Amino acid sequence: MSYQSKKYFLKKLIVITLLLIGLNLSADVSIAKIFSDNMVLQRNQPLPVWGWDTPGKKVTVSIDDQIHSAITDTSGRWMVTLNALSVGTPKSLTVKGTSILTLKNILVGEVWLCSGQSNMEWGIKTLNNAKEEVANATHPNIRLFFVPKTMAKSARQNLPASCNWKMCTPENILKGSHRDGFSGTAYYFGRALQKKLGVPIGLIQSAWGGTRIEPWTPPVGFEGISELSNISSSLKSYRTNVKKSLDAIKKWEAAARQAIESDSALPEAPNFPQSPVSNHQSPTSLYNAMIHPLIPFAINGAIWYQGESNRGEGMLYYHKMRALINGWRRLWKRELPFYYVQLAPFTYRGSATALPEIWEAQSAALDIKNTGMAIINDIGNLRDIHPRNKQEVGRRLALLALAKTYKKDIPVYCGPIYKSMNIEGNKIRVHFDHAGSGLTSRDGKPLTHFEIAAGDGKFVPASAQIDGKALILSAKGLNKPSYIRFAWHQQAVPNLMNKEGLPASTFRVVPKNLALNKPYNTNAPNKHNYGIKGLTDGSWALNNGTNCFATNDQAKFPKHVTVDLQQDCKLNNIRFGVPPYGSTKTVKVLISSDNNKFTEVGSHTFKQKKEERFNLALDVSARYIRLVYVDYYPKKIQFPQTFAFTTELEVYGSEK
Repeated sequence: MSYQSKKYFLKKLIVITLLLIGLNLSADVSIAKIFSDNMVLQRNQPLPVWGWDTPGKKVTVSIDDQIHSAITDTSGRWMVTLNALSVGTPKSLTVKGTSILTLKNILVGEVWLCSGQSNMEWGIKTLNNAKEEVANATHPNIRLFFVPKTMAKSARQNLPASCNWKMCTPENILKGSHRDGFSGTAYYFGRALQKKLGVPIGLIQSAWGGTRIEPWTPPVGFEGISELSNISSSLKSYRTNVKKSLDAIKKWEAAARQAIESDSALPEAPNFPQSPVSNHQSPTSLYNAMIHPLIPFAINGAIWYQGESNRGEGMLYYHKMRALINGWRRLWKRELPFYYVQLAPFTYRGSATALPEIWEAQSAALDIKNTGMAIINDIGNLRDIHPRNKQEVGRRLALLALAKTYKKDIPVYCGPIYKSMNIEGNKIRVHFDHAGSGLTSRDGKPLTHFEIAAGDGKFVPASAQIDGKALILSAKGLNKPSYIRFAWHQQAVPNLMNKEGLPASTFRVVPKNLALNKPYNTNAPNKHNYGIKGLTDGSWALNNGTNCFATNDQAKFPKHVTVDLQQDCKLNNIRFGVPPYGSTKTVKVLISSDNNKFTEVGSHTFKQKKEERFNLALDVSARYIRLVYVDYYPKKIQFPQTFAFTTELEVYGSEK
């Protein structure tokens, strides 16, 4: 390497280093891009305001009769916290440092973050009554802020320069991340709030179609959730490795400088660890670029419309919702209200129960404090994943906020949600929360999509009779009902609702999955770093790296994996399956009470190149469940033919 090349390399390294540590070399004072003319500031809360200037510079922020000052830190960042403001006339905010800037036409009211995937992103122009809605979208007291779609491998401190608040007008409502305008869900939610509260509303759209929930989640959200430990460990390991690399780079930099001065051979630069954040679907990638730059801007809550891209994960999605909600709350340092939309029925490819399993996870998330769920199974379209009646979606989200956050007198703000059941002879009585003034049929016809089962777990269609705020379920020929399913199919459009017109949510009461998160071992451990390790995590998804068990690549068969239920249990059903790749053929099921003597209770031969699930019904007791891979298909698919894959293992029954 020539002397000039070495000098260029060193200068480039210094520039990269400055960028990494975030030094702000601007000669002017600046403010974070979430602040601009026409913005809405959250009422009745302390208001953090921040930006950048020359390091060590005093910066003063003034609004009304408030004056607050701060000294910029070594990176040039400054922050002040304004006292809470009340709704009033438009205001101006002035920032004085190396230069002076003034923001005008600022309102004080209610600010909400609106996030998720395409059903949150979908613009107003493609929704119901679009022409009329756009023409009538003049609302001076509703302000819109659009966060452009972008990802980052690490947390960004600011948004792109183009970001700014806009007044809600027919022209501005057609601007947004989707080609057809600002989020319809967000706009209709905000419009309903503004009409009822009579105060300015600020809506921050930060959404990206087709995205999973993990990219929106901050690193701190994954911490402490055992079901997501693989994600948390990956992120922490990267930070640890970066720290080690920085130490190595520091030593190398000193040696490189010395080599350049002495015109000697330049030492080889150390390798830098590869980030686990590689694209917009990687955990934290969208949080880094589209949420982190907003924090700690004062907001009153968040609405969320997402889940389609996590379909197939079952209750694992519930834990991911925990990570997202609690992660945002920890960083905003308050228990933000969080209201979300339960997905509408739709005809997906693959398993017809993968969507109901997401519905179940979304319902389970209601146990997270200060959350609410808008149920929309009556306004979807089985052939369109994007329901066009976003007016009603926004209204139902607003009902939750008005009742729970603003304490308005709205006794019924949600559709019926399963509460409990009682077995009464050959019938089951079902009780609901949010039954309102009573249950009814939306179309006046008999209630649909109810099933009940006896102890064997075999469901049959059931008739449902309304008894005030409860239902009575029964099925001809079934004398000892034990379990219930309601609308347990992706195409189910049930007609049960409360008399206030809000539909009931899907639910099921089924035998307990005794294998969920139970330990297991194998006589042929996976020696390859494919990240495949979850057999009993409750997820049938094929794309999250934790949902399959794989044996090693030795040609010797049979191989087996054994799950420990940790106590003797009465078993009714064992369910397992295979993905469409690999070479798994015949699998036997054995049980044992002592992990020594095993008895075969069933087997199944799977087809090649096809995702398939198998359910084994039985009436036995055991503690250990063993899957034995007897043989394999000789043709290699995606992995070595000697690999044996199982997608999830579920064991249903009762603990003794």
